[in-house]
Amino acid sequence: MSNDAKDDSELGRSKTVVSPAEHLLHLLTIGWSPTAPLIQKYVAENSLARDLAQWQAVQGDFTSRMPAVKPAGKQKSSG
Repeated sequence: MSNDAKDDSELGRSKTVVSPAEHLLHLLTIGWSPTAPLIQKYVAENSLARDLAQWQAVQGDFTSRMPAVKPAGKQKSSG
């Protein structure tokens, strides 16, 4: 295996290099909890507290604008 092939395989699927902040946003966007221990560790190790706070502020603003949705209740079966 050539060095180029090895380097490409280590980059994963995307084959692009992203910044720690971009990676954090990706993880949060795909559903990772901002309070998950691994996310908290990643934020601390990469000095991303500001990025996390901005993401949470945007999410809070987004959810406050969403209409309230009533949970679907169990329907009584007739029979």
